[in-house]
Amino acid sequence: MAVRAAQRVGASNTAKWFADRTRIAASPVKAGNCLVTALAVETDCSRGVSLFISALSRKTTVSNLKQCASVAGFPIVNLSPPLRGVRNKRRSSAIPRASATALTSSNDEATHNNLQQEHYDRDYAAYIQEVPPKVTESLEKIVNAASLKPSHKVLDCGCGPGRLIPHILAAGVEDVVAVDLSIMMIALVKEQFDNVRCWQGDIVNLPPAFGPFDAIFVNEVLESVHSQEAVLKAVAGLLQPGGAIIISHSQGRRVSEFYKKKSPELHPHSLPDTEELKKLAEGASLDVEAFTDAEDFYLAVLRDSRASSETPRRREEAATSDWEDDPYYFAKAPLYMKTPVVSGFGRGSRQLGFPTANLAPELLVKELDGLMNGVYFGWARLVAEGKDDKVYKMVMNVGNRPTFADGAGQTIEVHVLNKYEADFYGDELRVVVLGCIRPEQKFSSVADLVNRIKEDVAITEEALEDDSKRQFSRDTFLLG
Repeated sequence: MAVRAAQRVGASNTAKWFADRTRIAASPVKAGNCLVTALAVETDCSRGVSLFISALSRKTTVSNLKQCASVAGFPIVNLSPPLRGVRNKRRSSAIPRASATALTSSNDEATHNNLQQEHYDRDYAAYIQEVPPKVTESLEKIVNAASLKPSHKVLDCGCGPGRLIPHILAAGVEDVVAVDLSIMMIALVKEQFDNVRCWQGDIVNLPPAFGPFDAIFVNEVLESVHSQEAVLKAVAGLLQPGGAIIISHSQGRRVSEFYKKKSPELHPHSLPDTEELKKLAEGASLDVEAFTDAEDFYLAVLRDSRASSETPRRREEAATSDWEDDPYYFAKAPLYMKTPVVSGFGRGSRQLGFPTANLAPELLVKELDGLMNGVYFGWARLVAEGKDDKVYKMVMNVGNRPTFADGAGQTIEVHVLNKYEADFYGDELRVVVLGCIRPEQKFSSVADLVNRIKEDVAITEEALEDDSKRQFSRDTFLLG
C-alpha cells in the first residue's frame, strides 16, 4: 500500500532512509530546537496503516510533537513522547494489560503484538540507559558465538534500542538488518546507527528479500513472542545454508523468569531448556550446535542442518579408507571445530614454552559430545584479516588439566606449530582434528609434562606428512 508523506526540503539521513522504503514514508520537521521525523508506517499489528510521530531527540516535548504533527500534515494515532529526566527511571503509569491466558491462545497473535508494540512505544525511554559492564561482556560473548566475518549479512530480531548492534559492527559487518515491533525502538536504532537497515513489524512477516542471512540474533526475544515455534521456523527460513541462529539472554534465566512472573502478558514463555530446545530446533530443521543455560547467561547456537551434510560424507569416506588401521584413528575423525580464540590460563608460553590458543567449549557442545579427553593432532588456520592466515599443523589438548590444580571445567587448548607475531584473541580459529595421540594424563611434574608435549609435537609432525592427512590442509572448511 502506498503511503503519501508531506514533501519537505533538506531531509535528514534518517528521514531519507525511511522515505526510500516502500513500507515507510517520512518527513523531517523542525519544532523549536528539536528535529523530529514524522513516520507513516504500514504495520503488522492488524491496524492497516498507522501514523506515528517518532522523536529523534530525547528533549522533544509533547507540545513540540503536536506542532510537528500539524506541520507535517499527519494525524496523531499513537503519541509516544520521551520524558525529561527519564534516562534511568521507569515510567510509573500503568499500561493496559490483557490476561496471560488469553494472550497465549492461538487466536490472539494480533492482540499480543499490539500489546507488545504499545508497551515499548510508550515506555521506550526506560530502555535508554547505560549498559552495565557485565551485560556488555555478555553481549560481546553472544556476538562472538556467531564467528562473524565482514562479508556476513546479519539480522537482529527484536533489536530493541540496539544493544547488540555495536558489537556486530565491531566485527566489521557492514550489512545489518534490525527488526522490532516498536517504531520507537526502530527510531532509536536509526538515531545511533544510520547505516543499519530497519524494518518495523513482526519477524514472522519479514519479507524474504531482506535475506538470506549468515547469522540471526534472537536476543531477549524468544520468551516474549506469541509463538516460539513460529518465530524459529520463520527465521530458519531466512538463513543462508550453513548459517547460524543465536538465541540468547544476556542476563540469563533468572532475569527472564522474573519478568515472566511480573508481566506474563508481555513475557508469556520461559526460555527453552535442553529438551524443549531440541524439539524447537528439529521442527525448524536446525541442529543444536552449542548450549549454555546458566542463571545469569543463556546462549544457544543453532545451525542450519544443511551445513552438516558434507561432514558425514567425509566421515563415511574416512571409514571406508585405511583410517581405521591408523594407530591414531578415533571415531569422530575428521572433526571440524571453529570458535573465536578465548583467554586461557596463560601458562602455555610462560610455564611450558608451548603457546596455545583456546577454543570456547560452550560453543562446541556437539563436537565434544562423546569425545575422549586427550591429546589430538590436525590442521589449523587463524582467520584474521591482516594476520598470518596460513594453514599449519597443530596439537590440541581437550580436558581438565589434571597436572594443575586450577579448578574444574573442560578446556580446548590448541598449540599451532607456528610463531605468530600478533595477538589473536577474539579472532576465529578453525581446526580439523585428524588423530588422537593419547588420553589425557596427570604428570608428577611440569618437566615431565613438557617432555611429553615435545613427544606429542614430534608425533604430529610425522603423522601429518602422510598423504591421507596432508590433503586436509587444503580442506574447504579451513580455506573457505
